[in-house]
Parts: sequence; C-alpha cells; structure tokens
Amino acid sequence: HRQGDRDCWRLRIFWSGRSSEERREAGLGFAIATTYVHKLASIPVGLNDRLMKMQLPLGHKTNAPLISAYVPTMTSPNEIKDRFYEKLDSLIDSVQERLIILGDLNAHVGTDHQAWHKTIEKHGVGKSNSNGLLLHSLCASHDLAITNTMFRLLTCNKTRRMHPHDTGTSLTMSSKHHVFKRSNVSSYFRTALNKAYFSSNN
Repeated sequence: HRQGDRDCWRLRIFWSGRSSEERREAGLGFAIATTYVHKLASIPVGLNDRLMKMQLPLGHKTNAPLISAYVPTMTSPNEIKDRFYEKLDSLIDSVQERLIILGDLNAHVGTDHQAWHKTIEKHGVGKSNSNGLLLHSLCASHDLAITNTMFRLLTCNKTRRMHPHDTGTSLTMSSKHHVFKRSNVSSYFRTALNKAYFSSNN
C-alpha cells in the first residue's frame, strides 16, 4: 500500500494505491482546493487502495468525517467483497456520528424505496443487484441514507457510466452514490459541499 499527494492546477490531490511492483486493481483519492488545504486538521489518510478518510472542517470546531470508497465490482470474488465491506463496516464504527461516504460504490440500489425506506428515496435508477443489496444492508445497519436517490436528477448525474447499448433502465449502469448519516443529511449538503471542493477518484 502506498499513499501520497501532488499539486495539479488549483488542487491538492491526496491519493492511496499500490506500488508499481504490485498488481494494480484499484486506487482512489481526494482532490481538495489548495486554498482550503491549510484549514484541514490533518491530511487525508489512505487505509488501503480502496478506502481513504479525512476530516472536513465545518466551522465552530466541528468536523465532518469523509470516507472515500472504491467498492469491488460485480465480477470480483465474493471473499474480496466481503473483506471490503467488513473493513468499511469497522471504519464506520470508528468515526463519530456525523459521516459522509463518497466514491464509486459499484452498486445498483434500484427504486424500491418502500422495501428500503431507511436507505433510499423515490428517485433511484434501474433495479438493485447483489452489490446493491450489500450497500443497502450496510446503510441500514448504520442509519445511512443514499442521498442521490432523494433528488430528481438527470440519469447522467446519478450514474458514473453506461454500457453503449444501455437504454437507461438495465443492470449495466454503474451508479455513483453519496451516503450521509440520515440525521445529518439536510445540514451537511448545504454546509460541507459549499465549504470545500472535493471529489473521489479511482
């Protein structure tokens, strides 16, 4: 496991991945405006090539813990996905109540908000798949809400990519999700996203 940082235009990119001698299957990071980096209480920390964490200052001596996650794809062996979710579950348990998870979660959470009323709202996309069920279960156990299902957005703003022959309703979409602690959703969107420019990259 390796991690580092570099400047790119007006951003400081903090990354986490593997060394050049290892097989690279993942990697991720936070891209933060250079004018904001000095306000961070500590630099982002890479746990492995699929998880990073940082503290986003919100003012009044409070912070929002951010987790950047790159979830194994559908084709990954079940044991790899199980290990990832066990690590993510432990990481969530270790942070304070306020929490934001960003990244490529490689899951279709579907539109069945009645069955999963604690995790999604009525603006989901497509049908849930096995990775979606893992995400639903994780969110339900930690009172987390998948917030981009709460707003009426264009499909292109809810999904990371589509198969060239996808009509927008099949299972070939790879959705990009943002997960917030349900009790903090409204205040976090206004405060956290206005105070910092950040993104999650793989």
